[in-house]
Amino acid sequence: APRITGAGIDVSLDEVLAVGSRALHVPGAASLSLVDGERRLGIEASGFAAGFMCWTEVRGMICIEPITFYPYEVAQAELHGGMTEVPATGGARFAVVLRPLG
Repeated sequence: APRITGAGIDVSLDEVLAVGSRALHVPGAASLSLVDGERRLGIEASGFAAGFMCWTEVRGMICIEPITFYPYEVAQAELHGGMTEVPATGGARFAVVLRPLG
């Protein structure tokens, strides 16, 4: 069964399913791996200050999403306050690299 590992975690698909659309927060992580038997996919992110959210509501897919903030840590009425504003000059750099590991 698929697992997400790295950043001090090792969680199963069932554990992510149990959280549902609320998403399992992996704070501060810059990289994670999706492991399914011998197959491994590395996910590296930069520019995302809050780590990753992992979520699914079905067994056929999983979302491993780098985030700038975890929306369930702010009041829903203030959700816009967690958004990252990109400066008009100079911009910002966000990157995600997917790397087959085996």
